[in-house]
Amino acid sequence: DLLRSFAIAGTAVKFRLMTIEKIRGLCNAEPFRPFVLHLPDEREVTIKHPDFVAFFPTGRLLIVAHEDESESLIDPMLVSDITVARARTRRNGKAR
Repeated sequence: DLLRSFAIAGTAVKFRLMTIEKIRGLCNAEPFRPFVLHLPDEREVTIKHPDFVAFFPTGRLLIVAHEDESESLIDPMLVSDITVARARTRRNGKAR
């Protein structure tokens, strides 16, 4: 039972690290593309610019500031999906 609990806890930690690293990677991407964090309660939190995101040092939480000066406190383990905006293309079909 103890080994099973450890395996489940280890999986949760690995999942959280993968999610927070994915979000950090999207924030640090060049060029940056806005993205949306989807939460289980059907909320969607849009990240329009990397300056609007702050990560807690532990990786347990992140804060997203919104243009209306409100903020969202998010547990990365609760992010059910991430949608990244499509790259805009020029008339010649190449990405901008």
